[in-house]
Amino acid sequence: MAQRGHDIHVFTGFSGTAYSTKSLKNYVLHLVPAKSIDVFRLAVIPFFEQANDEKPFDAIESAEYGADGISIKKKHFKIPLVVKLHTPSFLVKQLNFTSPSFTTKARFITGAIVRGRMPKLYWKEQLNHDIEKEIYLLADKVSSPSKSLAEIVANKWGHREITIIPNPYVPPAEIHSLNISQEKDVCRVLFLGRLEKRKGIYYLLAAIPQIIEVNPNIIFHFVGSDQPSYKDSLTVRSLMEKRLHGYKKHLKFDGFIENQQLHNVFSESDLCIFPSLWENFPNVCLEAMAAGRAVIGTNNGGMAEMIDHLKDGYLIEPNSPAAITNAILALAGNPLLRLKLGTAARKKVLTNYNAEVIGSMTEQFYLQVQQSPSLA
Repeated sequence: MAQRGHDIHVFTGFSGTAYSTKSLKNYVLHLVPAKSIDVFRLAVIPFFEQANDEKPFDAIESAEYGADGISIKKKHFKIPLVVKLHTPSFLVKQLNFTSPSFTTKARFITGAIVRGRMPKLYWKEQLNHDIEKEIYLLADKVSSPSKSLAEIVANKWGHREITIIPNPYVPPAEIHSLNISQEKDVCRVLFLGRLEKRKGIYYLLAAIPQIIEVNPNIIFHFVGSDQPSYKDSLTVRSLMEKRLHGYKKHLKFDGFIENQQLHNVFSESDLCIFPSLWENFPNVCLEAMAAGRAVIGTNNGGMAEMIDHLKDGYLIEPNSPAAITNAILALAGNPLLRLKLGTAARKKVLTNYNAEVIGSMTEQFYLQVQQSPSLA
């Protein structure tokens, strides 16, 4: 929007003690001292009002996650609020949740009773006030980067009009100029993302032994921050290294990397797999597609809207080690198919998700916000 000539102000919390502003390329960044989202919702108000007094805002945009803009909207109700869906907390918890065993539940309840407390059953949904639902209902307009997220949120919080606007992605030259040729004796499979349950890491873990038994010329490269596993004493990486001890020469682990290093990671890979239980609109999928890599993604979220199966990627069912096994073996053994999918994937990203295409969609959406009869 800023590149299209609109005046954009971004308000964000930070851990410092003094408010400041920075004029960056095409927008103004307001740094608001706040150590938590709860603090930020109120702390931002006077700084927002100061900027609004200097030049009135035509609209406010806030994510539903954290409901950052809810206090501003309540105090300045006449300014249209657009909620841009990300991934609400209820969905994040649902995707990462591992149900405790009967024994664990019994110990938890017994321990609370012994201490004279009423046990709060954390494995059941709590019917507390949901501030993220509140801002969704309070919004004048709602947008979502994927149809899948829009449907999930509407079913949970109530149906209303939700406009689908994909997120833009403009790949740096070092990514979209990577060589796509993949004629190699060894196939290198990249998993890029946090090592956590909702990324489907446990299903990939279960699939690896069978994959390597069939095709021992496959190396798995895991890039992303390590997380606690469902085994209390082990991280996910430690759990994988323990379970896959006999296959350690086929495994490589790196932690979190900066965006500037992505092209190096992609250059060392032949195909990418994102076996997530569900994803909203994963930028990492577009990054891999722009790098010209054949991408394996799950078919029940935003990746199913990015990828056309066997045209510019490979879609599989989530929660399925068998599906992961079949997909990786099919692509690892077919470099020409990888080349075809990677070439088409790069073209799609550069054509469909560039700043001009998505910028135009976003601009038209905000013009509709301003022209809406309900806001007149």
